[in-house]
Amino acid sequence: MIKKVGWLWLGLCAVLTARQVPIWSSDLALWSQATTVSPLKPRPAVNVAAQYIQAGEWDKARWWVYRAERLIRDDRRAHERDVVRKILDEQDRWIDAFSPSR
Repeated sequence: MIKKVGWLWLGLCAVLTARQVPIWSSDLALWSQATTVSPLKPRPAVNVAAQYIQAGEWDKARWWVYRAERLIRDDRRAHERDVVRKILDEQDRWIDAFSPSR
């Protein structure tokens, strides 16, 4: 009986791990999932923007920068505001410097 429970537990863990593998496939997939799981936290939005900047997808990056800016205005996030604001300012400079539409 104990062995069956152990194998069942091991099988369940394997299935759950297999479901997570696509999320771990790239930084963009990981941070995108983080925005789904924690939609009110600015850090995942900042990191999604950073991934789009690295990929040269400036429109998507700018959208995520604006989303992160909206999130840090929330009073519940006041303790993160300064750090995230510095990151967003730097990312915005990169977008402006390398965006072909500018």
